[in-house]
Amino acid sequence: MNYNRVPLAALLIHFLNLILTSQGFTERFRHCSAFSGKTVCECQPDRWKGSFRSRIRRLSDIPKAKKHSVQLIVDGEKRIFEKKKFESLQHVLTKAILWKVFNENYDNIQIEEDIGDPNYLPDVISLNSTTKCPLFWGESGRMSIKKAVTLAKRYPNTHICQLRWGLSLEQFAPEMAKAIRPIERKGTFSFGAIPNKNVWEYFDEENGTVHISNDTISWYHLNQEEKSI
Repeated sequence: MNYNRVPLAALLIHFLNLILTSQGFTERFRHCSAFSGKTVCECQPDRWKGSFRSRIRRLSDIPKAKKHSVQLIVDGEKRIFEKKKFESLQHVLTKAILWKVFNENYDNIQIEEDIGDPNYLPDVISLNSTTKCPLFWGESGRMSIKKAVTLAKRYPNTHICQLRWGLSLEQFAPEMAKAIRPIERKGTFSFGAIPNKNVWEYFDEENGTVHISNDTISWYHLNQEEKSI
């Protein structure tokens, strides 16, 4: 082609056709990991990589500033977790850990299901199949004392659990327990502390399987005054 006599618009169309028919573009549906979410980088030819976000192949690649979909697996069951913009990855993963460690104790655990509470949306919830009353309510990360007291009073028969990553029990549980202890309730109020380790210590970064065990977490159960904190 003589490029000196071809109009600029024709040149642009010609080069666009070359890009669209390239091997990299036609192979847009290449294999992607469980953590690739909806990012476009996996669907672009290699020559375009510099203009887009880098590939997300592992949990630790997910940036905090972006929304992202994460597939996680507990006991063979797969679920999609939605990380909101600027939500920490630890907050999302702690929900999955709550699901993992209480999956054997409670049936049909759901993530962020609206149960009609006037003020709060549970991070993790399990309902009685008949009465639809909450059997288990899980909170991932920080929780205010006001919220803890409200939940303790509103659901006196429910097992409520706050689970935090990277803090010791001494850093948050005593103050919470002091506020909750006077409340008359039958349900357990638990506090759990996940050791501050890297993501891959608790998750398979390739397929999203949660492999943390209950024994890895430090626990204090308020209805069992067996542990001094």
